[in-house]
Amino acid sequence: MGWVYRALKQARWPIFQHGVYEPAGKGRFDGKYHLLTRISGGVIPFRLFQLLLENAWVDAADAWSEQAFIDALDLIVEQIGNAGLPGTNQRWVLLELLRNDQLLTEIGSDIFQIGSGVNARFIRGTSTDDVSQLLFEIQRDKIAMGDLFRLHGLPSTEQRRVHNRQQALDAAVELGYPIVLKPFNGKQSQRVFSEIQNRRTLDLAMTAYGSNLSDGLVEKFVPGISVKIFVMAGEILWILGRQHQFITGDGKRSIDELIHDYCSYEISEGFLQKERSDPDSFNNRFRIDQRFTQETLKSILPDGKQLRLTSLPSATVGTLYANFSPEHLSPQVVENVHYLSWLFGDAPLGIDAIGKFSDGQFPHLVFTKVRYGPQIEHSKLQRRFIEALVEQVSAKLDNHKTNLQFT
Repeated sequence: MGWVYRALKQARWPIFQHGVYEPAGKGRFDGKYHLLTRISGGVIPFRLFQLLLENAWVDAADAWSEQAFIDALDLIVEQIGNAGLPGTNQRWVLLELLRNDQLLTEIGSDIFQIGSGVNARFIRGTSTDDVSQLLFEIQRDKIAMGDLFRLHGLPSTEQRRVHNRQQALDAAVELGYPIVLKPFNGKQSQRVFSEIQNRRTLDLAMTAYGSNLSDGLVEKFVPGISVKIFVMAGEILWILGRQHQFITGDGKRSIDELIHDYCSYEISEGFLQKERSDPDSFNNRFRIDQRFTQETLKSILPDGKQLRLTSLPSATVGTLYANFSPEHLSPQVVENVHYLSWLFGDAPLGIDAIGKFSDGQFPHLVFTKVRYGPQIEHSKLQRRFIEALVEQVSAKLDNHKTNLQFT
């Protein structure tokens, strides 16, 4: 990793700090690099990771140039530093556009879109010297992100920002049950209560929310599997699905017995993966959220009745992973994903969506979020992502070698 570190240091990549390179052997790739921090290659944005991987593979064919690699790395750093579509930031420009009958749409947070389709551009309607953060602000603003999806004719969730309990109740009536209650600026599915079916459950969720709802968000519940689609330069690289976990009653065993049985086995069937887990984690979660159900751990679950284990009454993310591929997406969904990639300048994206999986395919997906340079921190997911990259890069190299043979 010594050559990687030298190149990253020259490109001033911010993740890395000074450490110690320990050479071993004669090869350029022999040796170890010891970081002084806990930050490791696992949190490198995946476009940079692809660059490292491609160069490592190409080097085996004696076609690698360290200077070319450094130049490519500099370009990535520059692109990330200037992330966002071209724009301007002066209020008078906004007024001139209006006077000239330009199609101008307010997205949110004083951000406006000029034009439509893939040629759209974004400007800020207030005086500021920085426009590189515009799309970053859009991706942090769930309301603006939803408005952006709808503006471009993409399926998205209906949302209402709320600041107190009464506004949450009003939003639930306006949107119609079932709904989701979550923080406006939340992350990691913390304080997320989904599939709220009625006023009583909403009252319980607002109590469990633990604040005065000054930063709340109410949105229409969308049934299905939550997926994250990794896109790089318009190419769908990998799709990760997260499903809720359930136990099903048999009329004989108690809930804690069913949980113990569920946690004792693994699943590895096609794209679906489940590992053995600790039943205590589910038992503790059940106790915390017991107010959302009339059952106790010692209750006998009626035959055929299902009980969700994932963050009762539910959160939007489960722990049952499913690895999908572009072949699992309908042509319309693929077209929408490519459009989003184009709209965001072919930047590396993580696109969040929800939809039902039927007959081996997602016929329809509702988009909820777009993230720049998504990071993959879970070790097992990193390995699967690396395998997907290796498969992609191997195919490209095979094509490259084939082309060389014919020239």
